Amino acid sequence: MEVFMKRIILFLFSIAVLTLCSCTSEKKTEDENTVLKIGAVRDFKQSKEGSTLVFDTLLKVTPDYRPLPNIITEWERNDTATEYTITMRTDVRFSDGTPLTAQTVKWDIEYVAPIMWCGFSYLLKEVSVVDTAHLKITLTAPYYFLPHDLALVTAIKENGIDSAMNITDFTGTGAYILKEYNEGQSAYLVKNQSYWDKSIAYTIENVEWTVISDDTTRDLALSSGQIDVLGISEHYLSIQYPSVDDLIKVKKMSFIAEPAEAFTSLMSIGFNWKEGFCSDRELRRALEYGINRRVLVDTLFFGIPQVCGHQFNPAFIDGPQNEKPYYYDFELSKKILKEAGYSDTDNDGFIEKDGKKVILKFLISSKEDYQRDLAVFVKSELKKLGIDCEIISVAGELMKEHFKTGNYNLAIQHPWYEPIIGAVTYFGFDDKYTEYGLSYAVNKESKDAALALIESKTEEDIKMHAGALWKEQYEQCVTIPLCTSSRVAIFNPRFEGFQFNGNVYLIDLSNVKLRK
Repeated sequence: MEVFMKRIILFLFSIAVLTLCSCTSEKKTEDENTVLKIGAVRDFKQSKEGSTLVFDTLLKVTPDYRPLPNIITEWERNDTATEYTITMRTDVRFSDGTPLTAQTVKWDIEYVAPIMWCGFSYLLKEVSVVDTAHLKITLTAPYYFLPHDLALVTAIKENGIDSAMNITDFTGTGAYILKEYNEGQSAYLVKNQSYWDKSIAYTIENVEWTVISDDTTRDLALSSGQIDVLGISEHYLSIQYPSVDDLIKVKKMSFIAEPAEAFTSLMSIGFNWKEGFCSDRELRRALEYGINRRVLVDTLFFGIPQVCGHQFNPAFIDGPQNEKPYYYDFELSKKILKEAGYSDTDNDGFIEKDGKKVILKFLISSKEDYQRDLAVFVKSELKKLGIDCEIISVAGELMKEHFKTGNYNLAIQHPWYEPIIGAVTYFGFDDKYTEYGLSYAVNKESKDAALALIESKTEEDIKMHAGALWKEQYEQCVTIPLCTSSRVAIFNPRFEGFQFNGNVYLIDLSNVKLRK
């Protein structure tokens, strides 16, 4: 009876949301087809992705993470990468006609960059205005990736952010203007007819942003035509793999995926390498070869992501270019365990070491269906190796408590991401437990490499220090990489031109149009 009632409640909720979607704004153009309806997980004003419709970034970045001109047109660094001189456009205006000045860009570099977790913010000594078109940035230590970071920084009006680091003034320089906003429900935007970049011909006149937090309701809204696109409003894969398969193959929706060769993050399992069973490197090494990634991807994720045995993308200059990927080899995994002293002495089907039965606690989020399915699959793989597994499914504060106290052996936790120089400032300098998992500084060599990496002056330095970091990460088997976590966008076939950007937060509508 309880399950039946839950289904009824979900059905009624779905109908209510779809009704809300159909109650469109009064501020419509005569041509309904010029409205692009985005289904989003988060409220518009709380979405870094949504803000990029209203605010331009200071620079742009390619899918393989090379900086490109935008508001900032030129940049030069000194030999030690501690000083940068930047040149900016002087013809950019906010949508209310206010000019974007060098003083405003200075303020953005100082105060907007921290919101985007830009690594240079920790090293920022001074930003000085040279003249109306030039600024000088001085750092306390070398930082080669500053131009890449500036591709995340948006041009916001001075004092347009409050003390809680929330945007308060949504008057931007971007391609769209925010006209209506209903907190937690929707937003309505119109094209900025005075947009400064005339090289881009935006054809989408109006954008509706509808908040639908429930996965099932969001999928239903797309398949029924109440919204036009899913997956562009989040910087991560926000559509469940079964839904991707159903919407594309059954509902005949169109889709795009991030370029296969330019993935910037992975789905991986993190070890509690500091204590417990997984503090044994040989056990960790055995598990690297003991999980069949191909079967995992094909059966659970419908073959959509790429199988990956690398801890990060080796195509990037800061990637593991000198390391070999892990792969599935059941016999090798068994051999490693045997040589490390693991055996089934009581013939109960599970191995022990030093008289202790190996039972691994696998911590997952109860809010993510894919994590449950993944954990069940991994448990079955571990059983083949004679390893027992207890799945701990929690969420919210309880999950944070498990992470902070180290009460787990395996967990789905935050993976490495591009640029690695930003990731190491987040979890590469220590061996502490955080509310998001154990940091990755597995030994002194790894920590020293991370510290040297952030002070790299050239690409050669980056390759060298990143190589030293990855050597330790691979030898110590700190994470189990499984597959890429590339984003997918699914949309109504009447549209075309969607694309992903090197900046994962950027919603790029520059080529979107109605299909002819």
